[in-house]
This record gives sequence, C-alpha cells and structure tokens, in this order.
Amino acid sequence: MDRLSYVDTAYIRCDCPWRGTFPCFSYKNEEIGVEVVKEVQRKCSLIKIPRGFSLEKALISLYGPSSTLKTLDYFDHYLTLREIFDSRKV
Repeated sequence: MDRLSYVDTAYIRCDCPWRGTFPCFSYKNEEIGVEVVKEVQRKCSLIKIPRGFSLEKALISLYGPSSTLKTLDYFDHYLTLREIFDSRKV
C-alpha cells in the first residue's frame, strides 16, 4: 500500500456557526481509496464536538476520491487541487 500523508485541521464555519468542518488533506499520487475512512473515523472520534454542533468531513487531495470511496458517501465534500487553482471557478 502506498503511504498516505495527512494534514489535519478543524474549523467552525462562519456561514454556519453550529457546523464544524474537518478537512482531510491527503497526498497520494493516485485517487484516494477507502483506506482513508478508518483513519478519518479515528481522528474524528478524538474531537469533542460541542452539543448542538455537527461535523462535516471534506477530502482534499491531488486526484480526488476513487469511485469506491464515492459510493460509501462518507465525506460531505470532495475537492482536488485542480479545483482549488482553477481560476475559472473564482
């Protein structure tokens, strides 16, 4: 299995102050597969979510999720670096 690199952060959104977002930045030279779910579940279980808050999970990666990962419907959002740097979407 290829090694994955993660950068973890969590933030409370300004547009929805009752909703926190846990973006999972993942670096791998191919699409991200289902192996990421177990690690994100572990990390999310360590976060103490205040009463009345919800947590969204976002996967940010080079090439996006595999079709298998998409069918799990685990992440609320997917974002690739191409989408981040695509000036036509700004």
